[in-house]
Amino acid sequence: MPIQSVIFESHNIIVERISRDSLPIWIDIFCKSFGTIEWQDEVERVLERHFKELTLLLSSIQDNNSKKLPIGCAALLDRHNLLGVYCLGTIPAFRGKGSAKKLLEFSLQVALEEGVDSVTLQTFTNEGFIRFYRKFGFDLLCKKKIYALAR
Repeated sequence: MPIQSVIFESHNIIVERISRDSLPIWIDIFCKSFGTIEWQDEVERVLERHFKELTLLLSSIQDNNSKKLPIGCAALLDRHNLLGVYCLGTIPAFRGKGSAKKLLEFSLQVALEEGVDSVTLQTFTNEGFIRFYRKFGFDLLCKKKIYALAR
């Protein structure tokens, strides 16, 4: 049976798989994490279309009253025995508190439980997190350019 949520004692960070009902929260955290609030409608459209293929994760900080404040997100896609980790992000005010670490640990646990052969992580190299990802064993395999058309 796949894990649904894990509570991490350090910083009271919780990582959970979300249901479709929590999609608006995930979209909000994604857009805040990447500074792309104007993308909300497009992100919603894409996720609605591909929701069944994805495992969406939210990280939250839990306070002493058991109230959860969402602070980070990730999307997992399992294809051809390869687990891809995408959209790994944390709201800027909460960076450095362990959210991304817990999301990656959760993702690697999912990969282990599902018996996938490889795990990939797609990220922007200009974010400066290459050393962080290498701590988890990820190596840079390729760089690609992304082009956008402003409307």
